[in-house]
Amino acid sequence: MRNIMLIILLFLLSACSFKNPFSSEEIGKVTVVNYAPYFKHHRAYFNRTHLKKLSRKKYQFLYHAKKRTLSVLLHHKNRYLLYNFTKPNDPTFSLVTKLNHKQVLKILRKKGYRPKNLHSLGFTAKVSLRLYEGVKTLMIEVKDYRRLKRLYINAIKHYDIKKIKSIKTLLPKSLIYAHYMQYQKRAKEKKEKDALRFIAHKLGFDDHLPKKQKKITPSHRVNTVKKQVMPAKKIEAKDVVKPNTTPEQIVSTKPQRTTKSYMYYLHSASYNELRRYLIKKETSASLSYEKYKKLQKHAAVLKEEKLFNEGSLEELIEAYKINSDPRYKKRIMLLIKAKQKD
Repeated sequence: MRNIMLIILLFLLSACSFKNPFSSEEIGKVTVVNYAPYFKHHRAYFNRTHLKKLSRKKYQFLYHAKKRTLSVLLHHKNRYLLYNFTKPNDPTFSLVTKLNHKQVLKILRKKGYRPKNLHSLGFTAKVSLRLYEGVKTLMIEVKDYRRLKRLYINAIKHYDIKKIKSIKTLLPKSLIYAHYMQYQKRAKEKKEKDALRFIAHKLGFDDHLPKKQKKITPSHRVNTVKKQVMPAKKIEAKDVVKPNTTPEQIVSTKPQRTTKSYMYYLHSASYNELRRYLIKKETSASLSYEKYKKLQKHAAVLKEEKLFNEGSLEELIEAYKINSDPRYKKRIMLLIKAKQKD
């Protein structure tokens, strides 16, 4: 009975035949990594040994304005392939031709596909070389933040924070910062400045805003001076240092408060320790946007490592369904074998 359950588990996990439960079907196919309310994440692996350079790179992003889709153009042997990263279920466009890259772009331009700046559209992309299933691949990841960007643009434009107040998804700085600074310079009324200050804090770059300076009244000056004047402390006999006492013999009874540095949290802290540090309000206020973002990325890496090394079989299976990482597959197989031995 136990073996039957394990076989069913393998079948559900791989969604393939029993002969090859972990085939390389994901190579050359755009898969869904995450569908969240305010962004979409797609990933694809391509066999890079079969790809030819288009100009300087082996890939090129093209955007179709009417269809509102982002695609990636690849040159595979004697044909050009266009993969849709916005709607991965759409069929791949294939063009068998001996034409060069510029000629193919002219053909695609007539069909509505044009090179565009991804950040201006609301996309972010990551391209890297990966070894997948023993195959040298080109990994392309695309994150679609268009809906979230539109919400923030409207909030900034109309100085209205109602629609973005409860959103927890962080919008990358590169997608919105230029637009934000444009309206930040125009803001004159207190209501507008307060709205932009809230938006900046929510996006994580409120340190670029001019800080409010409190007006100090004469009475306030007097009060602050009075607070600074402390009564003279009575010197007791035990506090008097004898002439023959060396500095090494003087022991301070006050507990020293040690504060851990940014480099400690970046290189030495555990995931739980770093997570507790990041959720503190003082952390985001004391660190720059770049440093805080770097710590967030490091925390994500530590979280993934903890899941990979300490996660249960069920947790790893759920993670593999989302990320399709071959390392998770091998880890799952090892855990299944260990359970069979038990």
